[in-house]
Amino acid sequence: MGSIWLTDLDRWLIDAGLDVSVYDNNWKTRSRSSGGYEDVRGIGIHHDASSTGSSEQSACDWGWKNSSDKPIGAIRIGRSGHITIGAAGATNTMGKGGPLNVSRGTIPKDQGNLYMVAIEAANNGIGEAWGTPMLDAYLLMVWTLCDRLGLKHSDVYGHAGYCQPSCPGRKIDPAGPTPGYPNLGNTTGAKTWPDSAFRGYLDKIKPYPPDPSPPKPGTDWRSVGATYSTPPRDYPMQRYGQFDNTEWLQAVLCSMDTLPADGGKPIYNPAWVGYDSKAGVPNGRLYYADATHNALAYWQSKNGLTADGKWGPATADKMYKVRGK
Repeated sequence: MGSIWLTDLDRWLIDAGLDVSVYDNNWKTRSRSSGGYEDVRGIGIHHDASSTGSSEQSACDWGWKNSSDKPIGAIRIGRSGHITIGAAGATNTMGKGGPLNVSRGTIPKDQGNLYMVAIEAANNGIGEAWGTPMLDAYLLMVWTLCDRLGLKHSDVYGHAGYCQPSCPGRKIDPAGPTPGYPNLGNTTGAKTWPDSAFRGYLDKIKPYPPDPSPPKPGTDWRSVGATYSTPPRDYPMQRYGQFDNTEWLQAVLCSMDTLPADGGKPIYNPAWVGYDSKAGVPNGRLYYADATHNALAYWQSKNGLTADGKWGPATADKMYKVRGK
C-alpha cells in the first residue's frame, strides 16, 4: 500500500490565490485500492472529453462517486477556472504508458497512477476552445504543485506524452484550441498540446520577489510604504489566503489617503501593517483577511476598477500607473 497522502492540496492552492473547493469531507482519505502514492515523481494533465453542456457537479460526482473506475484524478478544474479537490491518495487516471525518466528517478511502465498527481480538466477535446481564465488557473495550479512537491517543470506530462514511450497514440489529451496561449493548441482545431509548450508557459511564471526588508517596530509605515514599489502583478491575492507580500501591499495602501469626503485617512490603518488583518495578531506568513480586502476594494472603486478586493494584473498595472513606481 502506498504511504504518501497529499492532504495539504487545498491549502497549497488556496495560498496561491486560486479559486478552490473540496469535493466532500472524505477527500483526504479517498484513493484507489492501492492507497496513497508510492512516491510523487510527476504531474499528469488531461482533458475529460465532457460535453460543453455538462455540469461541473455531475462531472465531479462521476469521477469521485459514480464511476466504476473511481477515483478519476486527484484534482479537477472546471471551465470557469474553479478547482475542485477530490482525492489525497493515488487515483485511476494514467493507465498504460511510460516508462518516464524524471528528475526524481523513474516512473515505471504502466505505473503512472502510483507516481503522478493527475488533474482532470473540463473540455470536449474535439475543438472546444479553452478559455484563458481557465488556462491561467491551470498553469498556476501546476506551477504551484511543482513548487510544493519539489518537482521540475520537465516532470509535467500530458496524457499523450505519458503514453508515448510504450503505447503512442493511446491518448490525445490534453488537446484543443487555446486562443490565449497559442503555442499550446493553436487557435482552432483539436491539436494535442506539446508537453514542451506547456512547460514553457510554466517557466514564464515567476515566484513572488522577496518583500522589501521589514522595518523595525515603531516604523512610520506611511512614509516607508511611500518608498516601496508597487507589489508584483504576477500572482493573484485574495481574501482568506496567506501571501508573502501581504505586508508589502498593506504598507503601500497605508501610504495613500481616502478621499476627503470619506475622511481623508490612510486607506489601510498603519498600525495594522504586519499583522493578521482579521484577528490583529502576528501570524507568520501574513493572512490577507477583511481589512486588507476592504482597503484594496476601496482603492479599486476610486480608480475605475471592479471593487473585488483581489490583487491581480489589472489592479497592479493601474496602481503602478497611479504611483509611478
